Amino acid sequence: MKANAGELLTIMFLLGMALSACTGQNLDAPTAAATNSSTSTPMQVTQTPTATKTSSPTQTPIPQPASLTGTIHLLRDDPEVFPTIIELREPDSFKLVSSSVADPEGVYIFEDLDPGIYQLWVLITTGRAMLPGCGDVSAPDTDWLLGIVFEEDMALTTQNIYLSAALFFAESLDESEIIAQGFYAVLAELDVKSGEEKVQDVALPCY
Repeated sequence: MKANAGELLTIMFLLGMALSACTGQNLDAPTAAATNSSTSTPMQVTQTPTATKTSSPTQTPIPQPASLTGTIHLLRDDPEVFPTIIELREPDSFKLVSSSVADPEGVYIFEDLDPGIYQLWVLITTGRAMLPGCGDVSAPDTDWLLGIVFEEDMALTTQNIYLSAALFFAESLDESEIIAQGFYAVLAELDVKSGEEKVQDVALPCY
C-alpha cells in the first residue's frame, strides 16, 4: 500500500497518540535507553597531603654583659668601711681578669663582665704585719679561702681562712726569691650569670 505524504503524517500522528495513551509517556520527552554493556568509570584516588612537622632550629641565647657590685666592711665592734682593692681571677689559673678599687664608702663595681665562674679576691693587706686594732682577721665564712699573690698571675690559696696563718707562711719564704705582695680573702666560686646585676657584699671579721 502506498501512502502520500499527508496520509503518512496523519498515520504517524495517530500512532503516536495511541502509544502515548498506552504508556502514559509523552513522546516528546527524552527517555533513558537501557543498555546491556557496562561502562566502567575510572576510579580517581585523591591523596590528602600529610602535614610534615618541621622542627625550628634551636636558638642559642646570646650572652649579655653582667655587672658586679657590693660594699666592703671590716667588722670590729661596729662595721667599718674598708676601702681596698678587689680583683676577679680565673678559678684554676688565678689569672687576673679585672680589678676595681672600692671608693671611700667601701663600694666597688665591675661592669661589662662576661658571664662565668670567677674568684673574688679582696685585699686585706700588702704589709707583713697584722691590721692595726686587730689581733687577727679572717675571711667571712667557710666558702672563702686565704690567698697570697706573689706576682700578677702567680698566687696560691689555702683552706686556713686566718690572716695570721698566711703571714706565717710568707715568712717561711723569706730565704727564697718568692716575695708575697698581698694577702687576700678569696671567695672560691662566684657565679656571674648573663645580664645579671649581681651584688656581693663582703664583711671581714676583725678579732
